[in-house]
Amino acid sequence: MRPALDHPLLLALAVLLPIAVIALIIGGYRRRRTRLARLGTPAMINRLVPPNAAVPPGWRATRVALAAALAGIAIAGPRWGIERTVVRGEGVDIVLAVDASLSMMATDERPNRLEKVKQEIRRLRAASPSDRFALLAFAGRSYILTPLTVDDAALDLFLDNLDPSVVGQAGSSLARAIRQGTDLLVATKGGSDRAVVIFSDGEAFEPPEDVVEASKAAGEAGVSVVTVGFGTSAGATIPIREGNAVVEKRDPEGNIVITKYHPEMLRAAAEAANGTFIDASESDKAAKVRRALVQLRGVQRAVEAGRTQTPRSYCCSTRVLGSVADDDGAPQPLPPPPPVSCSPARCRSRRSELPARMMSATQLASTRGSDTCAPRHCTAARSSVATSDPRFSTISARRCSRRIRSRRRSRCSSEP
Repeated sequence: MRPALDHPLLLALAVLLPIAVIALIIGGYRRRRTRLARLGTPAMINRLVPPNAAVPPGWRATRVALAAALAGIAIAGPRWGIERTVVRGEGVDIVLAVDASLSMMATDERPNRLEKVKQEIRRLRAASPSDRFALLAFAGRSYILTPLTVDDAALDLFLDNLDPSVVGQAGSSLARAIRQGTDLLVATKGGSDRAVVIFSDGEAFEPPEDVVEASKAAGEAGVSVVTVGFGTSAGATIPIREGNAVVEKRDPEGNIVITKYHPEMLRAAAEAANGTFIDASESDKAAKVRRALVQLRGVQRAVEAGRTQTPRSYCCSTRVLGSVADDDGAPQPLPPPPPVSCSPARCRSRRSELPARMMSATQLASTRGSDTCAPRHCTAARSSVATSDPRFSTISARRCSRRIRSRRRSRCSSEP
């Protein structure tokens, strides 16, 4: 299968999201540079902020834009590859014996008897996903179209092409269909129970004793027999194609053939094997067949219910997370400051560079250990405030900063 998308229109996000992300990052970088430029000279700013705060965000914007593009592709829902859907459950082995004689082309069932049979078989298979089915067509003789299988594609192929020309021999032989279906089930190894389901109008040209004998043999072999009738007692004509025209079938004397529903043969076959007979007048025949088979013992099996393309959104999602996690635009910790000495002259030059409104407690802590003042002076200033003023615990952060600055100035001025 070719790659596909769950939401093709959302693929435009793979282009729009990177553009929006790049615009936001560049705009944020320019606003940050403008704010930093208001604080002071570039040399002073370089000492106050982390080294990577003023680096242009080219590489960071590229990585985040790539992550946004992958996120847009993931939202669109890409799919490729084949994923098999497996259904686990208990199932039985069933042979579907379909009457494919000309009488099944009668139109007293809409659109005709044979097409009605196909519809009921499809519904039965849909309600039995864990069962194995074999398809058998019979008229004057019977043919096995498919062995026992869970391959829906093979069953659909033969079922769709089933018509009277597949068998080719006129008549309807229920006994042959029951015997061949029983032989197929007995020859198949498996621990599940088995059943033959016959779909027919009951119009058979053979002695009823042969049908009853074949059904008894199936019951003795442990095979359940379910017969399902189609048609009406009033009957209908049989349309056949002659050249480019569709005409009604006639007998050798030229009389129009009327085919009727005969439930007696189907009922006798089901009763001989202690099975179930479903009359043609019943509605929802597939559900009644399923209820008739529900007492059978199944075996655990895994059945492939279908194939779909595998969702691949997680591939893009993991790459998005990797790009964001490896983003090197986050602030890095500062290296430890080198030990230097401090002098009053340097402290005074430092006070002249920084405006009074910038000297908060946090900034004083960030400047400790720089080449302008040693940490011991700021520590001593904090200790003096804490010991000289017992109300230190209730002083606000701004008043505390002013106290620290005043103590620091006095110590730096009085130091020899």
